[in-house]
Amino acid sequence: METVKVDSASLKEVGDSIVLLSGEYKEVITAIFDKINSYGDSGLWVGNSSTNYINSVNSEKSVYDAIGNIMKSYGNSLIYASENYDSFAKKCDRHVKDIR
Repeated sequence: METVKVDSASLKEVGDSIVLLSGEYKEVITAIFDKINSYGDSGLWVGNSSTNYINSVNSEKSVYDAIGNIMKSYGNSLIYASENYDSFAKKCDRHVKDIR
């Protein structure tokens, strides 16, 4: 008989960590874009080049947001998988006990 071993506790732990890190990532990305957007108001950089740069950077923000969303989704998938492995293992255990 074949054996499959899954450390669902570690899988869940890694998933939780990824979800947590994705939240921290989003906070950092938001802070970076907020800082860049404040350049125009701060007087540190003025003129068309400032406006063009800010607009260019803002057009790419959705890509960085998507990375954070993908990270969070991947973490949640690992958590979901760990819960499903546990549930499946318990069902198999009951089934084997019923057969014996």
